[in-house]
Amino acid sequence: ASVVGRADLLSSLFYIISIICYKKDVDLSNNWISVTTILAAWLSCFSKEIGITVFGMFTVIEITACIDKLKKSSNQLDSFSNILNIIKNIIIELFQNEGSRNRIVICLFQLILVTIIRLVINGKYTLYNWTKLENHIHLLPSFKERTLSYAYTHFWYIFKLFYPLYLSFDYGFSCIETIHTYRD
Repeated sequence: ASVVGRADLLSSLFYIISIICYKKDVDLSNNWISVTTILAAWLSCFSKEIGITVFGMFTVIEITACIDKLKKSSNQLDSFSNILNIIKNIIIELFQNEGSRNRIVICLFQLILVTIIRLVINGKYTLYNWTKLENHIHLLPSFKERTLSYAYTHFWYIFKLFYPLYLSFDYGFSCIETIHTYRD
């Protein structure tokens, strides 16, 4: 038997490990990112492409830590009357704090490096050419037909979330009909 979605599971595992390690780095006020954090982030990126979003999550963690710090030092974050001033103070705090600044620069460098390596690995063929059996909607002749068919497919998936009758493991080629006119 094979493990279905092992790339997703690996990427998720490494993603969560890197988030936990990064949060620990922020909480300990480390000026640098630990090797474990970087290694887990890289393994997440190379397990599945979506893993690259971990670097964005690192920035979100920095921003939330900065907001928590500003909340403790002043009450200005309690009101939204001066939102531009709040955003300015968050940005100033992010870049005045040496640890936050170093971690953000390292994250940006890692993001650029991972992107370059992925492009080198993929070569000049970075886009996949879909066949009719893999994505028949993508190959419909007009934009209107593609848009209506994708909208209908998404409607069908949302409907299945609320009324899960006649479930299938795979709604592949022609399982959900395509829409060609507004009357369909």
